[in-house]
Amino acid sequence: MKKIYYLVLSAIFPFMSMAQYVAEEQTPLMVKKTATWCNPCGTWGWELFGEIWDERESESVILEMHNSSSSYLYAPAALDFYGLHESRSSTPVFYVNTINEVEYSSGGGIFTGATKTNVIDAIDSTRATSPIANAGISYSVNNNTLNIDTKTRFFQNASGEYYLGVYLAENNVEEQQNGISGTATHKRIMRASAEPSIEGVMLVDGSVSSGDEFTNTHQITLDAGWNPDNLYVFTVIWKKVNNKFNYVNASKQKWGAGVDEHAKNNVAMKIYPNAIRSGESFNIALNQVLEGDSKITIYDQIGKKVKSVDVASSSKTIKIEDTSGMNKGLYFVQLTSENGQILKSMKLVVKG
Repeated sequence: MKKIYYLVLSAIFPFMSMAQYVAEEQTPLMVKKTATWCNPCGTWGWELFGEIWDERESESVILEMHNSSSSYLYAPAALDFYGLHESRSSTPVFYVNTINEVEYSSGGGIFTGATKTNVIDAIDSTRATSPIANAGISYSVNNNTLNIDTKTRFFQNASGEYYLGVYLAENNVEEQQNGISGTATHKRIMRASAEPSIEGVMLVDGSVSSGDEFTNTHQITLDAGWNPDNLYVFTVIWKKVNNKFNYVNASKQKWGAGVDEHAKNNVAMKIYPNAIRSGESFNIALNQVLEGDSKITIYDQIGKKVKSVDVASSSKTIKIEDTSGMNKGLYFVQLTSENGQILKSMKLVVKG
């Protein structure tokens, strides 16, 4: 059954903007092709997807792609998105970076254990590579229009035809699923694309140098049936080669203002001292104990991650001991919740 969320979004989210950090990291794109009418999708496919989600969601962009028009969760964007993946008539199919990682038997069956291994290995090997480029996201909401600003940075010299796609998904959608009794909670559903062409906007056609940046604006009209608390923006960079769009990198940003419980509780963060010399320690103080583990990540001015520290749920004070690798310059200290939501971001100066 479709739930209707008749909301005045501008009242709930009058403005939301997050710094466009362009992290120098490679993020895998893991997609399950599925359908609500598909029995295997709700049995062994459901269990397999859940295991992959639990083990790798925090370091990947993972979503369900309902590309069949007879599925209750179908979206035209999902059908177009499927067109960028290896075609396969069966369902479910598990893709990493648009490549089918399902292990099939000679008789046409599927080896679930080997499939999971293939998916996890593909995710881990992707994470280990150096990114060619990545995108940062910020956005605001005006009535039922989501306005998205992106900044794409290249970290290597490159040449070719590159595109940036901006997409919207919805988490925790309650809907029936063949193979599951009652209503099932679908973890993340592909909902919309910001551009009419699923590959997005062209960034460059030709040569590009390391450090080059491209800024773009995008819009998505929000449907009244989507739960605004559960929306999720992600990007994919594509390279067009011989009329085929190849995956380059992905980035993600969970919905922000008024959604995350820590944000609702007005988390405050203080850095002291906020100007140090390289090698000196500094402290981070929070005004409250957070629910669940969180993370402190430090980025330099060009978005390169230089340090990451896990924060236990019981901590209100975090001491960053070793800054010896941080040269003179401006840094951004970012606090994120355990689900990847940016809670706070502050500046830190490292003096010469």
